[in-house]
Amino acid sequence: MSKNVREFINAWDAAKGNEAARREIAEGIWYDWFCSDKALYGRTKKFIKPLKQILIRSAKVGSMEVSGKNCCPCCGDLYDCMRIFDKNDHFVCCISFDSCHGDKRYEVMSHDYQHFGYDSIDEAADKMASIIEEWEA
Repeated sequence: MSKNVREFINAWDAAKGNEAARREIAEGIWYDWFCSDKALYGRTKKFIKPLKQILIRSAKVGSMEVSGKNCCPCCGDLYDCMRIFDKNDHFVCCISFDSCHGDKRYEVMSHDYQHFGYDSIDEAADKMASIIEEWEA
């Protein structure tokens, strides 16, 4: 499941103050999750800030798709991943929260599977924006 980034953010902002509407919006972007539907709302909320930051930093991201995924890697830890795809459904990049792939708080992975660790969401959003800006389908 995915949603256009700009449409997703616009719908989220339009539903301000309406938790039921936001819960429905949140559930609409998740794919392959390992948690209750109720937990998807809280997991989605942490994507909003980086998505808005990326929209400011990258003109291209507005035409791309976003989806959320719970990942359960071999290390056994459950972490959330926000994934960005182009309009042809090609994977561009993703950001992981609480990843077990390193000692950093956030991890960005590019389409060619390079991993970049960051302690701040601002740094991670900058990296995602640069990957998106360099993307050519």
